[in-house]
Amino acid sequence: MKLEICNDLSFEEFRHIYKVGNDILPSCTTVMKPLSREIYKDIDEETLKAAADRGTTVHQGFELYADFGVEDMPMEYLGYLEALKKFFADYKVEPIATEQRFYHKFLRFAGTADLIAKIGNETILVDYKTTFMLQSKLTEVQLAAYKNALKSQGINVDGTAVLHVGKDGNYKYVRSNNETEAWDVFLKLLKIHQYLAA
Repeated sequence: MKLEICNDLSFEEFRHIYKVGNDILPSCTTVMKPLSREIYKDIDEETLKAAADRGTTVHQGFELYADFGVEDMPMEYLGYLEALKKFFADYKVEPIATEQRFYHKFLRFAGTADLIAKIGNETILVDYKTTFMLQSKLTEVQLAAYKNALKSQGINVDGTAVLHVGKDGNYKYVRSNNETEAWDVFLKLLKIHQYLAA
């Protein structure tokens, strides 16, 4: 399910390119490359690619479950789906939007939110992570960027969080608590990206 925002935004899946009209907008991931490169510098390319492929497959299964209650996941990844189901039950999650694409109206960067949901009395922007270790500094910067981009489009969320799911069927739900500093870091990374792109 999607919110009715950013209808002028298109996305080329194969090249992973966001566009508004003829303008290509950098993704949050692209803007954050200097930071992610530093964090993952000691991990070989093959391991990173395998992790990315796993993440894509799991995200697709999560979207089906959140939108339709459909349980469709390859056997080797069933533990991740069990973790999501536990989270939904434990927190009585009510999905508002899944895989929601958006862009910042003024700063012109784009991204895709995994889940926007009602959790308790709050609207929370949730990002799924399937990595072995949770890189909290990286995820906080990403979530701060997402929250501010959505805000520029008139969508306000009360908070952001990471759902770190494990192959063993367990999860950690971690609320962000450093949004101001994380947003400041993203703005600096955006400035570097713009400087290099000019």
